[in-house]
Amino acid sequence: MTTIRRIYAYLLSFAGLAMLTIASANLGQLVVDVFLRSPVVSERYVRDTASLYGAAALVGLPAWLLHWLWIQRSARSDSGERASVLRRVYLYAVLAGATLVAAVSLADVMRNALGALLGVPPSGPVPDAILRPLPFTIVALCVWFPHLRVTTQDRLSVGEAGGSASLRRWYTYGAALIGFLVMLSGTRGLADAIWRAAAGASLGPLAPSVAAAASAALIGLGLWLAHWVVLPRRLGPGARDEDGTAVLRTVYLFLALAIAVVATLGGLSELLYYSVARMLGVEAPGGVGGDLLQAAAEPATTALVYGGAWAYQRAALRQHAAMYHEAPRQAGIRHLYTHIVALVALAALATGVSGLLWMLGDLVLASASMLAGNAWREQVALFATMTVVGLPVWVLHWRARPASEDDSHALARRLYLYLSLIVAALTLIGSAAAALYRLLGLALGGSFGTDVATDLAHALAVATVAVAVGAYHWRALQWDTRRARVEAARPVAQEECVAESVVVEIRAGNGASLADALNALRATGVEVTIQ
Repeated sequence: MTTIRRIYAYLLSFAGLAMLTIASANLGQLVVDVFLRSPVVSERYVRDTASLYGAAALVGLPAWLLHWLWIQRSARSDSGERASVLRRVYLYAVLAGATLVAAVSLADVMRNALGALLGVPPSGPVPDAILRPLPFTIVALCVWFPHLRVTTQDRLSVGEAGGSASLRRWYTYGAALIGFLVMLSGTRGLADAIWRAAAGASLGPLAPSVAAAASAALIGLGLWLAHWVVLPRRLGPGARDEDGTAVLRTVYLFLALAIAVVATLGGLSELLYYSVARMLGVEAPGGVGGDLLQAAAEPATTALVYGGAWAYQRAALRQHAAMYHEAPRQAGIRHLYTHIVALVALAALATGVSGLLWMLGDLVLASASMLAGNAWREQVALFATMTVVGLPVWVLHWRARPASEDDSHALARRLYLYLSLIVAALTLIGSAAAALYRLLGLALGGSFGTDVATDLAHALAVATVAVAVGAYHWRALQWDTRRARVEAARPVAQEECVAESVVVEIRAGNGASLADALNALRATGVEVTIQ
C-alpha cells in the first residue's frame, strides 16, 4: 500500500471510528436516561437524540469498518504494511484517545459516587450523575483493548524499530507521566483534607474536595500502573532492554523527578516562610492569616506528598542506572537536569544571601522607611527561606569536581559555569556602578546622609555575593581546564591503539624499495609475514 493510500485509509478509518464511538456513547447515555426516567427525558428529547446519534453511528460504522478491513487485509498479506509508521501512528492515537476518554469519564463516575457517599448531592439525581458517564467509559475500553491487542500482535509478528518503537514509548511514557502527576495531585488533595480535619476544620465543606481528590488519586494510580508497570512487562526481553537505554524513558524519569523536586521545594519554602514570618511577628505573611496549622495545610502536604515522589524517583533512577549502561544522550539529559536544578538553586541561594545582607545593612543603619511596619520582617522571612532551601538543593545537585571525565566535559556543565560567571560579573558591574554614582555625588559636594549610606550598603551586599559566586565558579572552571589538559597529555596505552594482528598492503616501485620498507618495519619489532 502506498503512502498516499495509507494516509487516506487511516484517516477515514479514524474519522469513522470517532463518529461511531461518540455516537454509541451518547446513545448509551440516552438508554440510561430512559431507564432511570431522568427529568430531561421527553418524547422530543428521545426522538432528537436517537435520530442525531443514530445517524452518526450508521455513517461512522461502515466508514470505519470498510477501511479497517481493507487495512487489515493489506497487513495480513504485506509485513511492510504491518510495520509501517502510519499504522502505528493510527493505533497509538486511538489508544491515547480511548485512554483519555476512559480516565475522564470514570473519574466523573467515582467523584459523583464518592460525593453521594459523603453527603454531597450532585446537581441532578444521584443515579443519573453516577451512571450517565459510564457509557463513555465502556465504549472507550471496548476500543482500547482490541487496539492494544492489534499493536501487540504487530510487534510480535514484525517487531518494531525506529519510529514505531518511539511512538509506543511516547504513548506509554506520556500516559504514565500524566497518571503519575494526577495521582500525586489527588493524593495531595486527600492529605490536605485530612490535615485540615485533624486541625479542627469542619468535615462538611471538605467533602467535595475529598471526593474529587480521591477519584483523581485512584484514576491516576490506575493509569500510572497500567503504563509504567503492566504494559512494559508484556514486552519481550529484547524490547525491554531497548527501552532501558531509550532517551524517552530517561526523559520521563528526570521530568517526573524535576516536577517532584520543584513541588517539594515550593511547599517547603512556603511553609518555612510562613513559620519564620509568624515568629517575627507578622500576622498575615503573604496575605495568609488565621490559624497557623490551617495555613500550613497546603504547603506541608505538598512537601510531604511530592517529597515522597522525589525519594521514589531517585530510587527508580538509581535502579535504572544499575540495570542499564547509560547511553551518551541519556547522560546528556541527566547533566541537563542536574545543572538546571543547580542553577536555579544557586540563584535562590545568592538572592537569599544578598537579601539578608541588604536587610542587615538597613537594620544597622536604621532606615526609617524600612523599619516602619512589618515589611522588613516579611523580607527577612522571605530571604531566609530562599537561603535555607537553596543551599542544600545546590549542594545536592552541584559537584565542583565531577567523578568522571564525561561529566567534566558535559555541555550542560559548561553552560552552568559560564552562565554563573556572566550573571555574577553583570551583577558586580551593576553594584559597582551604583556605588560609584553615590561616591561621585559625594565628591561633587553632595551631603552624606542615611540614604547614601543605605545605598552604599546595598551595593556592598550585592557585590560581596557576586564576587563570592564568581570566584568560586572561576575556580571550578579552572579546575576543569587543568583536568582537560592532563587528560590530553596522558599517554595512550599501547594496547588501546595497536591490534594484535592487522593486514597491511604495501606497494613499492621496485623490489629494493619494498625490501627497505619491510626491514624498517622489522626494526621496530613488528612481525612481518610474507605470503
